[in-house]
Amino acid sequence: MEFPVPDSLTALWQDLVAIPHIGFYLTAGWAIYLVWLSTWIVLQKREPVATLSWLFSLALLPYIGFLIYFFFGPQRIHRHACVGCARAPRCRRRRRG
Repeated sequence: MEFPVPDSLTALWQDLVAIPHIGFYLTAGWAIYLVWLSTWIVLQKREPVATLSWLFSLALLPYIGFLIYFFFGPQRIHRHACVGCARAPRCRRRRRG
């Protein structure tokens, strides 16, 4: 069963396919996207399993994976052991005693 495709979409597809080396441009853009986000994720010093799962999700689901990472990926909770450090007055955990 075929669905009717509007003429405007058919014309748009033909114009898109007519761009020389379109496959190369899309592949290069995807590779740059992967390298940039992979570097960003690795530099966040997560657990190795979490890092690999984010990398695979971003590689296999480029647009959806990016949106999921944008909302759930960044580590917004910073846990610092401030016992005896110079920032102790500003931390929630203060030294006892």
